[in-house]
Amino acid sequence: MKLSTASDGFNDRVRVYFSLTTDWDATVGVAHSAVFNALDLGDATPIFVQEEYTTLPQAVTIAQNYPNPFNPSTTIGFTLPEGGSASLIIYNIAGQKIRELVSESLAAGRHTAVWDGKDDGGAPVSAGIYFARLTCGGLTATGKMVMVK
Repeated sequence: MKLSTASDGFNDRVRVYFSLTTDWDATVGVAHSAVFNALDLGDATPIFVQEEYTTLPQAVTIAQNYPNPFNPSTTIGFTLPEGGSASLIIYNIAGQKIRELVSESLAAGRHTAVWDGKDDGGAPVSAGIYFARLTCGGLTATGKMVMVK
């Protein structure tokens, strides 16, 4: 928890601000926090105003897909520390491109993509190990997935 105070400069009232990290997602390095602003401390009952914000991630990361193993579809979470052109491509264990899930400009932050277990031609893939590779701004991250039938 972080605590800070500030005077409003006009009537000697003090505002007390404190922030509290409410959730830390270690898999993607994102902190979800709340900032509380206690207004007009002094002769009045404090009024608390909550402002939500999320800290931007520090690296390009892929979270473990869920469910894993999966059939027929899975969700892949990923983070980008800054916006830019991003691609998320699924490869089989032989390194062959199976499906391009994302190929667009994305904002910094946390994103998700759903893979329906099909290749770029719409055909269902066979059971096996697959890799999701995320690329953005010259940085890459890779995650491993298992398709079961």
